[in-house]
Amino acid sequence: PFKEMEIHKVIIEKGVTTIGDMAFLGCRELKSLEIADSVVTIGEWSFGYCEKLKSLFIPKSVKLIKCRAFRCCNKSLVVEFAKKVKVIEDNAFDDEVVIKKSRS
Repeated sequence: PFKEMEIHKVIIEKGVTTIGDMAFLGCRELKSLEIADSVVTIGEWSFGYCEKLKSLFIPKSVKLIKCRAFRCCNKSLVVEFAKKVKVIEDNAFDDEVVIKKSRS
């Protein structure tokens, strides 16, 4: 629904359980993303081509990150996980992405 819009900040509010396929695909100006701890699934290409997104925190509620969810984003994207995600499908992230240890 927000594909290719000029959005700078996205806050996924509590109560949302799924971020749909291609929801924010091509939002090249997106710099800030907050995901509520109610989100369970992040869909295919949800944030693909969000080239200005530099860091991301995946809350412990997330169980599935579908393929290409964060493909073609900023080459220096740093992703931090609260907990081990049960399923991260192939090519969910670019090869250059930095994965940080889970928060204590």
